[in-house]
Amino acid sequence: MKVIRKNSIITKIFAITSALLLISTLLIYVIIVFIMPVYYTSYKKDTINKGLNQLVDQLKSVPLNDSLGVIQDFAVKNNVDIQVTDFQKESFASIKNSNVIFGPYKSEEKTPNKSNTNTAVTTIAENNNLTSFSIKKEVKFKNDSSTYYLCLSASLQPVSEASKVLLKLLPYILICIFFIAMIGAVLYAKIISKPLIEINKIAKEMVNMNFALKCKVGSKDEIGELAQSLNVLTVNLEKSMNDLKESNKKLKSDIDREREIEGRRREFLATISHELKTPITVLKGQLEGMIYNVGIYKDREKYLKHSLQVVDNMGELVIEFLNICKMESMNFMKNSIDLQDICLNKMVNNCIQNISFMAETKKY
Repeated sequence: MKVIRKNSIITKIFAITSALLLISTLLIYVIIVFIMPVYYTSYKKDTINKGLNQLVDQLKSVPLNDSLGVIQDFAVKNNVDIQVTDFQKESFASIKNSNVIFGPYKSEEKTPNKSNTNTAVTTIAENNNLTSFSIKKEVKFKNDSSTYYLCLSASLQPVSEASKVLLKLLPYILICIFFIAMIGAVLYAKIISKPLIEINKIAKEMVNMNFALKCKVGSKDEIGELAQSLNVLTVNLEKSMNDLKESNKKLKSDIDREREIEGRRREFLATISHELKTPITVLKGQLEGMIYNVGIYKDREKYLKHSLQVVDNMGELVIEFLNICKMESMNFMKNSIDLQDICLNKMVNNCIQNISFMAETKKY
């Protein structure tokens, strides 16, 4: 089972998302329970008051006997009760629950004065909880000089009861909100962090020089672009590493070759030194014998020529040494080799002739 680290991106996204969901949901709940009733009451009163003013203006052009249909439509549309009374508070019609009731009506309200006949009266229930309100408007009908009143009553009890029910359901709602927020945060954290975890995995493999894996993030957002860039970087880095390995192999091969050439050069120098030592010794002995007129070296003409031949052989040996150095240089090309036939018998005779002096001297 994979253990989620405390400071991992999944934990951070989960914590932030769950906190935002809980705070947002609780804020919406508070608005619904406490602010919405106030707003609804204000909206209801303004809407009904505007509608009632329009109704009063409309009834001025409608006879009294034809006004009940218009008033009933208004009551049904706005879900209110309306009573039509005269100045003495005598009612001839009431509209309750969309039904028209004819007959006298005894009102509990006092008869309004003439100075405040257009004043709206709002009734507030006890304990300051607004459960209903009423509005009284003066109205006149067509072809009737008498003054009448529209007494409108609207109930706000459903809104108040709904707020109380929501408060009682608060513990259960909080539990539901918590679980929904947790589940949503987990799903959101996994969806968001999955491509990032995949990219992190590929990056760790790159650190370990494993370029075989590729990011399989197919999204078209910035995370997808990052994954594609990482894939391109992986390919380029793998190519560079392979080129570097080839260069290292070539460099190692060149170093080994140089070491081998250096070893051969030392061996060759030792051989050349030995080859040059013999003719130099012969030449030195012949010259000393001719200088001091020792034995057969009194015949200077003969041995001067022989000494010159020794010097020529030494020159040829030096030329061969230079040719070999040229062959070992980095600019050496196979096409520059000048192949020639040699006479092995002549080469052996020359060697015998070169060392004949030493053989005669030491009597081999």
